[in-house]
Amino acid sequence: MESWQEQNPLGIFKKLLVTSFCSILVWKINNNCQKKTIQFKELLVRLSGRGLEYKKKSTLPSILAGLRIFLQMMETLRHYDKEELFDMKSTLNLVSGFEF
Repeated sequence: MESWQEQNPLGIFKKLLVTSFCSILVWKINNNCQKKTIQFKELLVRLSGRGLEYKKKSTLPSILAGLRIFLQMMETLRHYDKEELFDMKSTLNLVSGFEF
């Protein structure tokens, strides 16, 4: 909370509310044993890019990091269609000289 540098009590309350919601959501994803949720959790861990200890399939921080990227990805897909994104990827390949 100290790193938030928030002075306004309403602002602190809003950030605590969002943090609490995210904590509960990550906990629910982690503890749900349905097949679709397990696949989603695996995707989130993969998106997070975090290395895990041997034989560990997920951690709460990796799920949270992946969820952040997933939500950003979904927001991006709302604004651009598939062809536009692949065109941007081609531009990146051209500019960088690498194949992504």
